[in-house]
Amino acid sequence: MSEGGYDGGPEIYDYEGYQPGSVLAQIRDIDPDGGERQPTAADYAAFKDRVIREFGQDSWDAYRGGTDREPG
Repeated sequence: MSEGGYDGGPEIYDYEGYQPGSVLAQIRDIDPDGGERQPTAADYAAFKDRVIREFGQDSWDAYRGGTDREPG
């Protein structure tokens, strides 16, 4: 690791528990929170449905549970 603590490696993501390209990172990237407008209840429902459809219930549970482990 460099003197400043950053060497560009994947460990910079460890604090979030989401490795780039992982299922949880992909889910985080489509989460409606953090956009330019306040998401509605319908936005959240559509998000949940999409995650379960594309990644499965285990992935949804892992994401909403705040775990840093990949589902499965």
